[in-house]
Amino acid sequence: MATSEQAAHPEFPTVYEGGFALRCLWERSERLILALYVVPHCETCARARLALETLVGEHPGQACLVVIDIDAEFSFVLRSGVYRVPTVQLIRSQKVLSTLVGLREGSQYREVIARNLADCTPE
Repeated sequence: MATSEQAAHPEFPTVYEGGFALRCLWERSERLILALYVVPHCETCARARLALETLVGEHPGQACLVVIDIDAEFSFVLRSGVYRVPTVQLIRSQKVLSTLVGLREGSQYREVIARNLADCTPE
């Protein structure tokens, strides 16, 4: 069953950039939000981003990725409680459901996304 957000906007972007996008989605989105905190020169961050972009693409309208450059948005990142990169926060309904610090295998990302989508699916 499609949510009101999905019905209103059937073609959702799956990847967003920056703290402003995260704040907007935090307030308005019913989707599972994956906030990925990175720095541009970090090779493991780039690999995490590639894996997560692929995985959220498998769940259009259900999940999205927000990439936040900690160098560009340092004060926002500190308020988010993030101190290492790459860090992924899984967020839904204005709650951080899970935090993963460090690069993970694609299968681990897939499992945590699937678990959080299943836990939050409306009946």
